[in-house]
Order: sequence, then structure tokens, then C-alpha cells
Amino acid sequence: MLAICYHRGTLGPYSDSEKIKHIVDKINTADVIIAPIADNKMFYVMAQFTDGEINADVALHSLSASKLGFQYIFKTEKALNKLIPIEKYYLCAPERDECKKQLIEGKY
Repeated sequence: MLAICYHRGTLGPYSDSEKIKHIVDKINTADVIIAPIADNKMFYVMAQFTDGEINADVALHSLSASKLGFQYIFKTEKALNKLIPIEKYYLCAPERDECKKQLIEGKY
């Protein structure tokens, strides 16, 4: 939760704390990151937390009640090389071109 707040720029003066620096360093050197999927509800709870409206215990309880799924971020070639596909999709050339276009435009 603190890492997400840090990357959203909502920690204010706490961004320079040693604990936050340690968390950010671990993220920056990781091959894979597993984190909750961020949705609007999550951002609302985290905004309340960083604004001091709720404490960490209430924020964690609210987030756990949200039953957020997880996202997996593969940051390095090393991590990507360890992936084992469990399902494959075959796309025709126009579908591949459309996927590339959407990726470039940031829609995925």
C-alpha cells in the first residue's frame, strides 16, 4: 500500500523516509512484482489514508474487504524467460496489428 501511495505521489513529506526508500529500492530491483489490482475503490481508500482521514488498520481492513485481485508485473527478461504459457491465442495479421496499435497508444 505504501509503495502504491509513493508512486501516486500522495505520501508528501513521508516519501523521503527510510522505510519508503527501502520499499522503493526492493521494487526497483525486483524481477517480478505481485500487487493488488488498483481500482477506484482502492484509490479512494488510499487517498483517505494518505490524507490522514483513516489509519493503516482501517485502510487495510477496507482493502481486504474489497477482495481485490492481484496483478503480476514481469519487469525483466529473466522474469519473462521463466514464464510458462498455459494457454495460447492465435491472432490473424489484422488482429495482431490492432493489438500492437492499442499497446502503442497505451490502451492496454
